Amino acid sequence: MQPSPRNSDYAALPPVRRNKRHGKKRIDGRSWTARQVRSLIQQYSDCLGEQAKRPLVQGMIAKLAELETIAAAQRAAVINGRQFDLLAISRLEIAARRLRARLVLTSRHHLQSRRY
Repeated sequence: MQPSPRNSDYAALPPVRRNKRHGKKRIDGRSWTARQVRSLIQQYSDCLGEQAKRPLVQGMIAKLAELETIAAAQRAAVINGRQFDLLAISRLEIAARRLRARLVLTSRHHLQSRRY
């Protein structure tokens, strides 16, 4: 008895690691939010140039990227109809706006467009 093409193709594939707790497949070991934070950090560092090499500025850039990513995830939760805290979202947005102004990143036109 020959194995069906479907089973033989499956056997040829490497095993897929799944998150034991949630059962989610992780392709590169990082979540969407982690990739988004890493992308924003790179973009902001490129925009600030030489100034971004200072440790204090690096920390501020990382914090800004995290705040903006969390705020975007919360806005997505609102759109998807999940429970949300409007006050928390507005506080995240305000904190990100203040940190952006402190880093003199007032315009998003110089950044690449982001996909959510």
